[in-house]
Amino acid sequence: MKLRWRDPALFSDAEFRKKLCDLPAAKILRPQDEFVDTVAVDRFAVDIGASLILSCGPEHEHTKLYPESSERNIAVRPVLTGYVDEGLLEIARKVRPIAARPVDVGYLAWRATPWLGRHARLKVEIAEATRRSPITTTLKAHISLDPTDVRTGDGWLQFLSRCKAVIGVQGGASIHDPVGHFRDCGVKYLKDHPGANFTDLEQACFPGAEGSLDLKCLSPRHLEAAAMGSCQILIKGDFNGALLAGRDYIPVETDLSDLDQALLQISDKSRLQEIADSARRRILENVELRYSDFVEKVALQCGPYAPASDAQQRPDGALIRHLQRRDRYLTRRVRFEVWLGQRPRLRLFLSGIRKALTKDGALQPGHSNKTAP
Repeated sequence: MKLRWRDPALFSDAEFRKKLCDLPAAKILRPQDEFVDTVAVDRFAVDIGASLILSCGPEHEHTKLYPESSERNIAVRPVLTGYVDEGLLEIARKVRPIAARPVDVGYLAWRATPWLGRHARLKVEIAEATRRSPITTTLKAHISLDPTDVRTGDGWLQFLSRCKAVIGVQGGASIHDPVGHFRDCGVKYLKDHPGANFTDLEQACFPGAEGSLDLKCLSPRHLEAAAMGSCQILIKGDFNGALLAGRDYIPVETDLSDLDQALLQISDKSRLQEIADSARRRILENVELRYSDFVEKVALQCGPYAPASDAQQRPDGALIRHLQRRDRYLTRRVRFEVWLGQRPRLRLFLSGIRKALTKDGALQPGHSNKTAP
């Protein structure tokens, strides 16, 4: 599914879809970010003869997200955005107690794009409100929305292990952008009006769209924070039933009116430890939150959709190998982009080289320049 972001030409190629359609296998889609470009995913599912769509959206939104698939009786089932893997379980066996952690409150996140709606804006607003809070001036805080401060892999888990508490909000969005018009308009509008606020952008690009999607869900960072023993201060939500307000996290109202009271609780180390321990038990002991259980359930669901056994029918080995190569390439590309995003000087240097080469004619649209950066 990441082909639609990283390799749109292949994703939309009719011959490629035909090859997938002809594969004698159950085809299951696992899309993410279902608040944008869902028409493309819906059409892709129909074109390749998908058997099942595993959606992060709630059941009452499935028909809205995948109307054509629903009409064709392609099953849509709810799943989480992520699960607990064995590696995390191993690391989580040894975590520092709250009192031994050097950072009082932490938060690292991208600046959520405004065309995802007010729910996504909360990811930015809770960070800014925490930094402004007078309570934070008495705490050792690491609150950042700077993309160069992003941590991945073990670096992210190490960051969590240093934090007594972390702030956060459910994943998702409150605006449905089925063909990407709101996104495209937002990108252009902010380029033309770099100082515009959210209200200006909303009126210009998606007036009346707020609330068109109810997609709020538990995210992997909540699972990881709980596993690493950090106490979570979260905007109140359902969290797919995995975390309970007041017991597994310190709740904050959507308007952030009680954020200061929540931050005051950081000084009570025993209270933080009690909440962190409760969340850790709920996450680590719940087998339904593990990837192994997720895989088992998907395998069981394959049965009704799998084609009849036929020794003469074999999946196209060349196509499978091609998809595997594309997947490895795209994964490396995403990792490189994250790595490069943390090095602004190098990114600027490479950008200058590209501009110079383009100006000199070394890079021209439609020509292959495999050695160019």
